[in-house]
Amino acid sequence: MASIDVVVAGAGAAGCSAALSLHDAGLSVVVVEADQHYSQGCNTANGTGLVTAVGTRWQSDAGVEDSLELFVRDVEQRTMGTADVTLTRSLGAVSATLLEWLESIASVPWEFDSEFVYPGHTVPRCHGVPSRSGSELHGLLLSALEVREIPILVPASLVDVELALPGELEIRVAYPDGADEVIDSRACILATGGYGAASGLVGEFIPSMAGARYQGSAFHRGDAIRLGRSLGAGVRFLDAFQGGRVVTWSGLIDGWCPVAHGGVIVGEDGMRFGNEVVGYSEFAGTMPELAYLILDERVLDSCVGYGEVRANLVADALRVVESIEDISRIVGCETAAIAETLKQCRLYAEGVEPDPFGRLEWGAVPLGMDARLVVTQVAPALFHTQGGLLINGSGRVLGEDGVPTAAPVWAAGGAAMGISGSGCAGYLGGNGLLAALGLGYLAGCDVRREFDDGQH
Repeated sequence: MASIDVVVAGAGAAGCSAALSLHDAGLSVVVVEADQHYSQGCNTANGTGLVTAVGTRWQSDAGVEDSLELFVRDVEQRTMGTADVTLTRSLGAVSATLLEWLESIASVPWEFDSEFVYPGHTVPRCHGVPSRSGSELHGLLLSALEVREIPILVPASLVDVELALPGELEIRVAYPDGADEVIDSRACILATGGYGAASGLVGEFIPSMAGARYQGSAFHRGDAIRLGRSLGAGVRFLDAFQGGRVVTWSGLIDGWCPVAHGGVIVGEDGMRFGNEVVGYSEFAGTMPELAYLILDERVLDSCVGYGEVRANLVADALRVVESIEDISRIVGCETAAIAETLKQCRLYAEGVEPDPFGRLEWGAVPLGMDARLVVTQVAPALFHTQGGLLINGSGRVLGEDGVPTAAPVWAAGGAAMGISGSGCAGYLGGNGLLAALGLGYLAGCDVRREFDDGQH
């Protein structure tokens, strides 16, 4: 292949955003993607497509007051001060511009999700496409690449990055048939995702999730960590992740909406074991191997606007039952246990008694009041890792000393450290896609700036 300005590794949200940003800046770019089914199998396509953004016109139209300082404070509090403040501030500051840019360049029809204040946020900040479907958002990004005739080499794996001369890279790409080629490039943006599919790395850095189901891309094998370290890059927050629940009867995620509207989760004994709305990852870490989500038709009707709920309905994984006895047969416990759980939850929801697990939000109406119950089986899952290569506020890869690596390499999305800090509690809803789309955009802008300054 002829020399190219920039090679982008990965065609998820981060890679698409980076490629569009580079093309927008007048640079030649090629995307390298290992998964031939990337349009269906990447983490972006499998999620809700919700993106955190601060001070947007959509928030303003809904009467929501927000600020960069409030966002930074929320992240600092949620992560107990472990998140990188520079990166948090950089992503928060660009977030409103990012959405406007994606609306313009990829025709993304953003809507403001004012229904929920997701865990850790002080005010509603999540924006998504009308279907609340990551596949719709990813499809719009891919269409924007196609319109601009940005080439995607697929299936092809980026296996090596070497600094040939100052400001010149030799990037080796391998194909399934055993062939490979070297692409001469002036820069590289790593957007290959995290390491959730690498069981050895998960066991090393996130032992609490070593036995959990992995719900992300099978191609997120830690390639960026391997490549970055070979170039002298540092790493940060490798113990950070987003956990959640997967519906075992469908293999799909159940989403936040059912519990936010009042659903509860019980173990095989029919009893609750934690605060369902404490946060995605924290609750996943407390779950047994199998559990049961109980809601009702009222809750279900209020959640059908979310893609993951609709998908579970299509898969017949949300089952309406006629009685508590039906639920107890499905769970395999005594009927009295389910009856007592629902009775207690109504008392908590009505404020008669405090929930011993500390839950305060129970939806508008106590569960099961004048509505048939709904049940599904769920299990803990690892959605994506949140740690990766050490970067600055524009995605430039740094060594452990905080100085940019000699090789001109940037990282975005799961390939880079995120803003979830250290551990399981720091993930705020929508921040994963903010780090993916935002760092892709910022990296593209930064590459162009360095080229214009003649740094390489």
